[in-house]
Amino acid sequence: MIANAESTPVLGDIWRQLDSAQPGSRVSTILRRWVTGDLGRLFSAPTNVDLGADIVGFNLRDLSEELVAPACLLLANWLWTALRRDRRPRHLLIDEVGLLLEHEPIRRFLIRLARRIRKYGGSLILVSQNPGDFFETKDGAVLATNPTILLLGSQKHSEALKLQKAFNLTDRQVNYLETAERGDFLLLAGPNRVPVHVMVPPWMDELIVKSRGH
Repeated sequence: MIANAESTPVLGDIWRQLDSAQPGSRVSTILRRWVTGDLGRLFSAPTNVDLGADIVGFNLRDLSEELVAPACLLLANWLWTALRRDRRPRHLLIDEVGLLLEHEPIRRFLIRLARRIRKYGGSLILVSQNPGDFFETKDGAVLATNPTILLLGSQKHSEALKLQKAFNLTDRQVNYLETAERGDFLLLAGPNRVPVHVMVPPWMDELIVKSRGH
């Protein structure tokens, strides 16, 4: 899935060696499902993505629940290797991160990444429609309180109260989150709490329209 060169071994190569040495074994039988058919095209083939491009995106939306964890772990392994081997400024953005927090191995990886990515010249941007989800687990709370900068948008009352407890927000700041409109955010940077309004620049609107046209 994330190999660059055609000569790079893939999971199917391991399975063939294993099946040859131990035909019909339990491990071989289980692994076969992941290296043949549709799953094989996903987990046992070189990628068709240009991993050296300036912007690289992976969409997991259409993956079944069963495949989310293994896909994320493969991506995590590639990402961690790339960060350590090629140290340069990078921004890693993970959308709907609350969904990934349901998987313990992924939570552990995200915590490791959050604590160490700056060492390798990168920054981690976590996006969630429901930031209160972070506080459902101890690991999630670590991720929520680790960033140096947070932008908190419009929240329901119950979610705003979770954020108030986590970030020591005043009642006035909680009210701001509950009444915030599109583009309104509460910027948290260290001890500072500042209401801001974010506007999309015209060039970004044009870029989105053009991309939809293709």
